[in-house]
Amino acid sequence: MLSLIPYHIPYDIFLTKTPGDGFIARPFLWPDVVAAGRNETEALTGVRKALLKVLAQSRVVQLDLAEQRETQDKPWLRFASMWQDVREEAWERFQTAVTATGQTANQTIAAVMRRL
Repeated sequence: MLSLIPYHIPYDIFLTKTPGDGFIARPFLWPDVVAAGRNETEALTGVRKALLKVLAQSRVVQLDLAEQRETQDKPWLRFASMWQDVREEAWERFQTAVTATGQTANQTIAAVMRRL
């Protein structure tokens, strides 16, 4: 039989004011747990209940992964020829796409930060 031991775990909650008078509460690292309320207290009470419901149906387990070590003196060597069969123009298109994706991500982050 499983016995429950009470414990205290603080959760950081992202509390957002909605247009109007409402609030939405989301725990960091728990994107599927969301609660809304007419005021902060109601939203926080709702997210607390939602978290407790999830925790009542869950358990924490540890997964031990075997450590893999490189046996060579130069572990990067196994990647040295991985692009050798790619044509030059395809490689240039790939590099351009990676650069464009990075620029788009940076612009998106900057736009979000300006709104904060």
